[in-house]
Amino acid sequence: MAKLFSLIQVLFPACLFSLFFLPPLSSADQSEISVVVSSHSRPFVEALDGFRSHFNQPVSINYVDSNPELAKHRVSHGTFNLIVAIGPAAAEIVWSNADPATPKLVLMVLDPGELLKTQAPLCGVHLRIPFEDQFHQINKRLGPGRRVGVLYTPEENGTRILQARESAAESDIIFVPMEVHKRGDVVSALTKAKGFIDTLLFIPDSTVISETMVAYLIKKTLLDGIAPVGYNHFFIEVGGVLSLNINYEKVGYEGAELASERLAGSECKLLSPPFEVEWNQKAWDFVNKEAKTP
Repeated sequence: MAKLFSLIQVLFPACLFSLFFLPPLSSADQSEISVVVSSHSRPFVEALDGFRSHFNQPVSINYVDSNPELAKHRVSHGTFNLIVAIGPAAAEIVWSNADPATPKLVLMVLDPGELLKTQAPLCGVHLRIPFEDQFHQINKRLGPGRRVGVLYTPEENGTRILQARESAAESDIIFVPMEVHKRGDVVSALTKAKGFIDTLLFIPDSTVISETMVAYLIKKTLLDGIAPVGYNHFFIEVGGVLSLNINYEKVGYEGAELASERLAGSECKLLSPPFEVEWNQKAWDFVNKEAKTP
């Protein structure tokens, strides 16, 4: 029997095998709460752990990266009081395959409304820290009146830059948007901004952000006496002064609270993520030294 099973796996591609040999829905699959997780990557697993530790009902769990066809099958054929999607791949599967009438919760997605192409109210916790919170921390840690530059592409972040302008005006921040259109524009845009900014705030932008580019930009800003501010621990590792790090486990905690409220009949709400502030005194001292050097 084991040899036959191995032969079937060889003869049938994995995706076809999943389609023809999907297991029947067990009682666990028909439980009232389903959690679909995009992958086994650390941020998603931490969010799942946080959710499970604060949610006192049994749940069925499916990982998309283990078997996407099985995840789709169970979402579309199960009967649930609530489905929780953790991560973008999970969210797309849940919103595309689940009964539209089934209550849903989305966690660990940067901009869920854009991803899911919906104007309908969403429930959950997204991954974009509001500009007012970022500017508040910059004022608190670096001092008021900072001249904050942001590199961005208008296609990806044009609307958010308008939001940043409004938040800056209310936060004693001088806001300097630095528009780019391709990766080759990034360094020249930062070079032109020298003398006009004293802080560089990184935001998620696929044209600007890569490990290599971030490491280079942080080195350049430090040497120019400009304080780099990021949004996860990597920015601190490569020399950033300040970083606002999302606590993924706490995203799960808050998701569990929202799930309980949703099951109790509360209205949908989409929350901004909980975060922790990380500070690099050595980098800050270096920035101040370089800023005073003629």
